[in-house]
Amino acid sequence: MKLLYLCLVCGLVALATKFLIAASYSQRVKSDAGTTYFHGSNFIRVLFGVGVPTFLYGAGSVALSPSARTDWWVSLILSTVALGSLYYWPRQIVTNSEGIVQEGLFGLGGRSIPWPEVDYVVQRPDVGSIEVVSVKSFRITLNLLYIGQDEFLSILKEHGKVAQESVSS
Repeated sequence: MKLLYLCLVCGLVALATKFLIAASYSQRVKSDAGTTYFHGSNFIRVLFGVGVPTFLYGAGSVALSPSARTDWWVSLILSTVALGSLYYWPRQIVTNSEGIVQEGLFGLGGRSIPWPEVDYVVQRPDVGSIEVVSVKSFRITLNLLYIGQDEFLSILKEHGKVAQESVSS
């Protein structure tokens, strides 16, 4: 019976992943006076936005419960999933006439690459990502969690920053 539940959960996770990728392709980027905004799909932002507080609440509830001595591992797993969701939360990427900016979560720790400092661009079709690498080895990656990969690639082509070949690992 437990194996059936495990298979059901794994199937639902696989289905949700496919839905996340499909939702990313159906949304459009925002453009405003020469500035283009690339953000994560609405589904992933809602999923993470609801998931992080829920996981933290669950971790706190288990940690403060009478059975915390034996169920400490549940609190640890829920805290780890919440921190992982915060780490993998897709940051907004902004392109304008000056360069590419990846805003940090809650405004902390963003990255910026001016157009003259872009060293090369790598397309990775096997994982569905586009990496922009600066001469200082900073990387800004637009992966499948983001919307508008074709628009991002066309903006990079306008600035003459796209390599002729793609890389597959």
